Amino acid sequence: MRSERLLRVSYSTRDARQALKQLIPCMASGFNVNAIHGNCSVNGADAKALADLLAERIVSRLEDTKARRKQRDAGTKPGQPSKP
Repeated sequence: MRSERLLRVSYSTRDARQALKQLIPCMASGFNVNAIHGNCSVNGADAKALADLLAERIVSRLEDTKARRKQRDAGTKPGQPSKP
């Protein structure tokens, strides 16, 4: 039996990239949500819409992280212009 590793897409850039590559495309056909108050199944157009929304959110966060690293490496703070 294969052991599944929990992807921590909100905290790990590596996990977020892996989710975009492997997990999110599969979610478009349907997935289950396990929450503290119960479980639900999402399928069809709803699954596709939520997978697309999650992908957009993860891509946006990865781009923000990349921009912050670039500014940090350039010695500027967010919102300040880069040094010439």
